Amino acid sequence: MDWSPQPLTNFSPTGWKAACCPCFVYGRNHHRLSHGNDSDYSSCNGACCAWYGLSILGGWGFIMQMMDRSTLQSRYGRTGNACTGCMGSCCCSCCEMMQTSKELDYILLENNGAPQGYKKQEGMVAGPQGYN
Repeated sequence: MDWSPQPLTNFSPTGWKAACCPCFVYGRNHHRLSHGNDSDYSSCNGACCAWYGLSILGGWGFIMQMMDRSTLQSRYGRTGNACTGCMGSCCCSCCEMMQTSKELDYILLENNGAPQGYKKQEGMVAGPQGYN
């Protein structure tokens, strides 16, 4: 299955977070992959701290992103391979985090029951109202 179509989201709130505080976006992505929702999510969780530590100590945070991207691809049947995951995570980690976050938004909305829009209710009849 292909990834969901995503218009340019560089200036969305997620885009700004990914550019300015990428460890928080990574931590949220990892939490949602692990738990399937945002409940009990803390912005400064273990995954956030681990990503930050690896990134500060030599720029190795992309390895954690690559592993999460691989998990997302295998669990939800998205296209891609280890090479594209590695290149995206290593060369443009903010863009990869943003794409993963948006894809998880689509997946979780779909799995947790997105609003279905208007549904006709049986037994409703429109007629003239009486005046008093």
